[in-house]
Amino acid sequence: MSGGAYPLATRPASVLMRGISPTMISTTHSLKRVARGSGAQRWYLRLKYGPLKNSEWNPIVGFCDEQLGRYGKFTIVVPGKEAPLGAVSGAPLVNGAQAAGVTSVNLKSLANGVNGVFKAGDLVVFATHLKVYQVTRAANSDGGGLATIYINCPLLTAVADGNAVTWQNVSMQCALLADTFDREWKSGLVCPGFEVDMIEDPY
Repeated sequence: MSGGAYPLATRPASVLMRGISPTMISTTHSLKRVARGSGAQRWYLRLKYGPLKNSEWNPIVGFCDEQLGRYGKFTIVVPGKEAPLGAVSGAPLVNGAQAAGVTSVNLKSLANGVNGVFKAGDLVVFATHLKVYQVTRAANSDGGGLATIYINCPLLTAVADGNAVTWQNVSMQCALLADTFDREWKSGLVCPGFEVDMIEDPY
């Protein structure tokens, strides 16, 4: 039975979050570098665990086994990214229709006149999307509660006016990166540690 929410009762010792943006590079006869971007991006996560007791590591391993390797999809709230760095509050909404391909999104219904309402590194997701975006610049709200946020990659699909914006406990849909999942234990059933690699799969 694949799916579900990744278990985080036992926290990883460290988290690696890597952005993947495929770029095609070619070199002309004159040695000019030509770069072409696909406009696509997704996240790679590596959760590293230190030594764990049987009761701590078995639920994680069991969950990964249920995914049947790379077959299943599940959700995860990235550890350490549950709350934003910015001072956002309430229920912000998209302000006006935002076209696919744009790298900035207009928002409304924010608190008035807040410096740093969003900050670089904050994660957001729009109600009609599964793709998780990251804010790349600090944003301030004006006296009417409006702000513009810049995101790390072009919008994959258009977003309608009034679309809700999730800014805390952002849930990312992922799949494991391998069809095998090793586990090791020593005397007393103490696990010396392991890693879980996953890739964002919002489609």
